[in-house]
Amino acid sequence: MIVVFFFFVCFAASTVGALVGAGGGVIIKPVLDMVGVLPV
Repeated sequence: MIVVFFFFVCFAASTVGALVGAGGGVIIKPVLDMVGVLPV
């Protein structure tokens, strides 16, 4: 289940990043931190 969540977040972030011109990591890291899945 967590793999599906990671895939969805990464896919959505990469798509939005490509449209906006920002890198996907700019979106991925804050989302995963907000959910608390991968704390720093």
